[in-house]
Amino acid sequence: HSLHREIAWRDDQMLRGRLERMEALLDDGESVTALRERPQLYANMLGNRDSLLWILDPRGEVLIEVNPGNLAVPTLPASREVRLDDVAGAVPARLAWQTLEQDGRPLTLVAGKLLDERRQMLSAYRLRLWLALATGALLAFLLGWGVSRRGLGPLRRLAEQANRIDVRHLDRRLNDAGETEEIGALSLGLNRMLERLEEGFFQLSRYSADMAHELRTPLANARRHGRRGTPIRFDTLTTPERVALRVQNQGEPIAPEELALVFERFYRCDPARTGAVGSGGLGLAIVRSIAQWHGGEVGVEISAEGQSRRGGTTTTGTWERLITPLVILPA
Repeated sequence: HSLHREIAWRDDQMLRGRLERMEALLDDGESVTALRERPQLYANMLGNRDSLLWILDPRGEVLIEVNPGNLAVPTLPASREVRLDDVAGAVPARLAWQTLEQDGRPLTLVAGKLLDERRQMLSAYRLRLWLALATGALLAFLLGWGVSRRGLGPLRRLAEQANRIDVRHLDRRLNDAGETEEIGALSLGLNRMLERLEEGFFQLSRYSADMAHELRTPLANARRHGRRGTPIRFDTLTTPERVALRVQNQGEPIAPEELALVFERFYRCDPARTGAVGSGGLGLAIVRSIAQWHGGEVGVEISAEGQSRRGGTTTTGTWERLITPLVILPA
């Protein structure tokens, strides 16, 4: 479009110049008759196959004509100023005209240029431009694809290494040897994250194992401490708002000074009482946490029977009425 505008502007300037030269010839005393007899005076202004020239009298009769395209004589309005317009048709052209007087009569000078050559040149240029753009786009695509393949290769290898890491292989690390600085920084950050994940997963696994052990033994934390052949009692009391649970065994009572400590994590009474079970001291702590989460409370006391030979320990707990106790742990 820019080239088309530039060529059109240059053609218009050329047509204006031809009108000025014809006017200068007429002003120098050359008559139309002399110009018709001596075409070499204006032939140097044309000299190609796409130039047009008419001199018309007031009735539109042709006095001088140069018309290689065999265009019909244009019918143009009189104008003291130079005017330009396109002529459509089988042979398109660009015309410039001006009306002036010679020997007391008006004459219309018309200069024109056939547009076929311009259109052919622009079409050829447009074709070359599209071919160049298509070739450039293809080369840019291939170059970008190659660069991205090469540049993203380390990232793909990093992704492949990351896909091979699962919960059973948290000890694996990403290898960033020989990679770019950016990929190396990413690999280092991911390796540090894996280290934290491995440590956290190990701690979680260990805690889960300890919790599973504690949850596995409560009926055993009651059988072991109860006297052989004695029952373990579970009593519940339901009110409109609360549910109370009492667990009682008959065995050696807990010392009064230890009653306030049995719900602390990892606290165990006389180690001799733990026997070979190897409790971690988390059972009653879990019971207290569950009760508190449900808006309840827990406690432990020496039952009245604890003063006799059948002494024992009672664990009590209350929960919100609408919450069902999740864990039942005896003392």
